[in-house]
Amino acid sequence: MSPLTYEPGFGNPKRLSDNVRPRGHATGFSSPGGFVFGGVFVGIGVFLVLFGLRIVEPGGRLNVPHWVLIPVGAVFAGAGLFTWVKIWRQRQADHRHEQIRLWHPDEPALADYPWDPAGQRSRLREHAVRATLITGFFLLFLTPANYIAFFTKDAPWPMQAIIGLFDLVTLYLFYDAALRWGRACKFGQAFLRFDRFPFSTREPVKLVWIAPAGCAGEATGRFTLRSVREWYETTGGGKSRNTRLVHEQQWSGSWMIATPARITPGEVCELVFELPADAPSTALHAERPFFWELEVALSLPGLDFTETYLVPVYGPKRT
Repeated sequence: MSPLTYEPGFGNPKRLSDNVRPRGHATGFSSPGGFVFGGVFVGIGVFLVLFGLRIVEPGGRLNVPHWVLIPVGAVFAGAGLFTWVKIWRQRQADHRHEQIRLWHPDEPALADYPWDPAGQRSRLREHAVRATLITGFFLLFLTPANYIAFFTKDAPWPMQAIIGLFDLVTLYLFYDAALRWGRACKFGQAFLRFDRFPFSTREPVKLVWIAPAGCAGEATGRFTLRSVREWYETTGGGKSRNTRLVHEQQWSGSWMIATPARITPGEVCELVFELPADAPSTALHAERPFFWELEVALSLPGLDFTETYLVPVYGPKRT
């Protein structure tokens, strides 16, 4: 590969919109509240499934076939179970944090996150599985909606238009899931090796990215190290209340492959980033997490390679 070109880092806060997924341990609501919230959804889902299977007959007239209630119930129950899993993971992270903080009081990085001191592997297969589950959720949700909109009499055209738009979204999700599985099968795992563990905010960050098996051919792209603040933002009130995850980039610097260069499987890319003087420490186990990540985005023949790795950048050790 030809020499990389460095773009000096700059601190220009901006919100990120691509591939935003939670990095910190927080779920956005308390454990009791999340358990109750999930329980309501699980309860409604189980009832609808039992009603759809005719195991429960609450009485009254049902204007659609009973089977329509089964995927609706599955969606509700799945949403509740997903909430319970997130709450369980949060409690496990809290327990792990307290235990390791007692065992290694001078190693905050070990308590903050379950790091592998050697480095991080790409999670392309994990991303593909997540995309498949999201697609399946939409498919279950839209199955009864499509039946009501297109296979029952007197369905209003605005409803058909709205369901049709959701169908297009589902088609895109199918495409995205297929693309992610294609990347997972093509590239396998790419490894990011840490020069040291953890990195200090007062020293350069030295990383080594090892190209996976599927990386072959002329490539362009960039390796971007950035610092990110994460929090949950709530807007509106009452029934219009909405909570969403926010990632705001605080600083970034990049190494670029500006002109097409040959890359081969197993090739080693050494990356050194000079951090700003006021670089903050990683804090993943916090109410408002802060973290450093390396984004690798390479344009290759066929499918492109894109992945993001967490990087352990912490304040200097106390002496």
